[in-house]
Amino acid sequence: MWRWCENYKGYTGCKDVFWQNPKNFGLWEGYQPTDSFNTAFGRSALANDVTLGGALNLEGESISYLARHSAAALLNASNSHLNYPLTVDEVIAKFQAAYDISNYQSSGNFFYWVNNHTVKCHMTR
Repeated sequence: MWRWCENYKGYTGCKDVFWQNPKNFGLWEGYQPTDSFNTAFGRSALANDVTLGGALNLEGESISYLARHSAAALLNASNSHLNYPLTVDEVIAKFQAAYDISNYQSSGNFFYWVNNHTVKCHMTR
């Protein structure tokens, strides 16, 4: 059985810290922690060996900040048990647009806001 909390708009999703926890890797849908971040997002944004799981653990600002919150958004959007306000295609397109013009912090803030304030998560199996 799946459980989660909703915000006032009924959207659900989880923060980056939820998805980076190895205990929750079994809740990933459509992606694996070992999948290439660059392949998933269609851009050579990070070092070639950075995985989605690795991106969730990046620290700092700029591209690391955007990558961390984009990865969480991608996992939220791809999960059939969540009602995330963005689709997978929208998350990827938003990341690509931000990366292409080096708009890392502002777009990272957008994903941070959606992941941390627009949705709520207490998802378990």
